[in-house]
Amino acid sequence: MVGASKSLPGLPPTERIAMEAFFFNWKWERMRRGLPHRLMLSVEKQKLIDAVNHHATPTELAALFSEEEL
Repeated sequence: MVGASKSLPGLPPTERIAMEAFFFNWKWERMRRGLPHRLMLSVEKQKLIDAVNHHATPTELAALFSEEEL
């Protein structure tokens, strides 16, 4: 997402960048219960760029993201 924030010059700084991941949990898997099927992460473009430019730690970067389990 850091790369996307820098490679989207036409995207206004206040817009959000989103990434969605799908998890495939098979019926035969033992630890399937309670796991999400989808995960959506989003972050404001300028906040991400600013954090990277200030050498934010992984914990500081993670705090910028909004997370939604579906």
